[in-house]
Amino acid sequence: MLCATWPQAARAAGPASTFDTGPENWQAAQSFFGTSPVEPPDYFATGGNPGGYIRLDDGDSGSNEQIAAFENLGTPFAGDRSGFYGGLFKFDLQLNGPGTRPAEASIGVGSTRLVGFERSAPGTTWRTFSKSLLENSWRFAGSGENPGPHPTKAQFKRVLAHLSRVAVIGDYQSASGEFANLDNVRLVAPHEVSRHLTLSYSLKRHRFKGRLSPHCFRSKHVLVRKARKGPDRTIRKVTTSGSGRFELEHHASPGVYYARAKKSFNPPAICRPASSTRIVVPQHA
Repeated sequence: MLCATWPQAARAAGPASTFDTGPENWQAAQSFFGTSPVEPPDYFATGGNPGGYIRLDDGDSGSNEQIAAFENLGTPFAGDRSGFYGGLFKFDLQLNGPGTRPAEASIGVGSTRLVGFERSAPGTTWRTFSKSLLENSWRFAGSGENPGPHPTKAQFKRVLAHLSRVAVIGDYQSASGEFANLDNVRLVAPHEVSRHLTLSYSLKRHRFKGRLSPHCFRSKHVLVRKARKGPDRTIRKVTTSGSGRFELEHHASPGVYYARAKKSFNPPAICRPASSTRIVVPQHA
């Protein structure tokens, strides 16, 4: 979940197509997962979200129809987009009827194409969709509409580093006369946020307690560790609650303890590692 109140550092705007002056190098392909000629999409100067937008008219229908898509093979998206790892790929869609499949986007380099599915389908009103630019949000394009496995982190970063194509599927109905409208395609760069981690121990209840806040705190792993002369020892890994709190029952021996949360991603936020203040567990009475 994204938190609208997170502070964001100033950063340069990412590549975007708002279609306020034209189709902006976008094309319409009637068979995105096959072989088909491409053609310019229909362009409308008003009625978008807001301003101009482009339209893809689906030329076939029925159970054997091909999947049509909007596709861009150059400016402004192509290039080294490594800095957008952990960010978002966003786009606005509108149909002339209710969609029957989740919204879908694609990014790639050369013959390598990755596809990402949203959780819901577009409809008859403008709606914004977002895909995390992380490897677990995308799959290799498989045979036809069936996606393949997730890319590794290295494979996904290679695609971003040499990005040469982006696409948004525009086929979500099976009736004749369907069309899809597209607006505001953009890459959103990630930004870093700091977190605060606390730790305390109750001798009476033999229990560690703490809290991770104010960002990236839900269902995150926290390591409770004991400091030693040699390598510090991990007592246990716990998972935070929906409020960022955690508890760990443990008969702690005397010594120095602390908690640590690793770097994590909650696009477009990159959450920095966090460590608690060290606490001393005294000799038990």
